This record gives sequence, structure tokens and C-alpha cells, in this order.
Amino acid sequence: MLGHCHSTEMHTCQAHVLIPEKLNLGPYCVSESTATQPPGPTPTGHAAPVTPCVHLAPASASASATATSYRLMAVIHHLGGNATCGHYVTDKATDITSHGEGEGISREWTRYDDATVSGRSAADVYGRKAQQTAYMLLYEREA
Repeated sequence: MLGHCHSTEMHTCQAHVLIPEKLNLGPYCVSESTATQPPGPTPTGHAAPVTPCVHLAPASASASATATSYRLMAVIHHLGGNATCGHYVTDKATDITSHGEGEGISREWTRYDDATVSGRSAADVYGRKAQQTAYMLLYEREA
């Protein structure tokens, strides 16, 4: 991820950052009944405590399991040696539904690099090199 890496100059940190395909934010959420107030200034002008997320009561047990589950949908990469220059590209997932025999959903990854669009493998998206260039991970709530 882009960062200082303990230097006097801003540069791209080459540390490996794990890119999880799925995230479960349940342990970081509070129930609606325990959420006290929205984030922001209090009447005294001091900042109110920030609640990471509010877990709204799901309609069913299966909805409860997925209410805080998210799946990776895109990775924005910064390609370059320092934070003041370089190039950004995006890897985006698309779910493909197949019909007939072997029916199901598969995922395809596509890289968008200015005017160039190309297919990517999961290894390209999650692999060791991607772990060094990931700038932003974008997730969507699972249905």
C-alpha cells in the first residue's frame, strides 16, 4: 500500500499486503440497539465516538450471516517508485452466470489501463506482485 515506510521522502511501500477475497466485518460492528449516536460533533463541540458500522437487524438468520460479509470487486494498483509519480490501473471482477450443464457463477477479472483492457488471472489480482502494488481495495456486500 502507498505509505511512508519510515523515510523522509514519500515513496511506494513495497511491503506485502494481503488481499483477502472476502471480509467479515461482524466482529467490528455493533447492534443497532447499542449504537449511541451518529459520529460527529457533540453539542459541546467535541468529536463523538465513531462507531465502525451499525449492524441492522436482518430479516432472517441467513441474512445475518451475510449482512457483514463483503467480497472483493476491484483493486486499484499504483505502479511506480514513489508517491509523487507513477501510474494507476484497476483490476475489476465480473460475475459470469453460465446456463445449461455445469450451471453456476464464475468470476472473471479485467484490467483497465488507460485505453488498454485485458483479462487477468486470480493470481495476477491476489498474487505476490499485486500485494506490493495494491493502492485501494474495493469490496461489495454479499447478497
